[in-house]
Amino acid sequence: MKSLELLIKRIQYSNPMSPKSHFRNLIKSYNGNDWKKYKIINRTTYNREIVHHDDKFSLWVMTWDPTQKTTIHSHKELCFLRILDGELCEYTDFDSTINIIDNRYKKIKQGEVLFSNIGDTHFIKNNSINSASSLHLYIKK
Repeated sequence: MKSLELLIKRIQYSNPMSPKSHFRNLIKSYNGNDWKKYKIINRTTYNREIVHHDDKFSLWVMTWDPTQKTTIHSHKELCFLRILDGELCEYTDFDSTINIIDNRYKKIKQGEVLFSNIGDTHFIKNNSINSASSLHLYIKK
């Protein structure tokens, strides 16, 4: 689908209890470029721009400069992260100071979707020398 507006409408008309694959397919089917108006680079930390928020879900565009990362966090909602531009890495093996215990990470490349379930704990980092942008869909259950 070519627009965030159409993606939002399709998510709004979806049953929140639909299988995870339904929402993964919806976010994966988005192929527009209207997300670029939400691409704002913050040199200090990754940037979050809200696209939509209601009582069922929220949709965000996040922009990451090289080396920027989230804090360690657990999800309270279902989360689908789609790489719009560039690539990001997900870390799940670390200690409380974000020292990586295991050098393994999952690289998420342009067009790919990462799913995080309620209670999953991780952090996301841009290990690339280029900026990256991602689309995040949070479904309230």
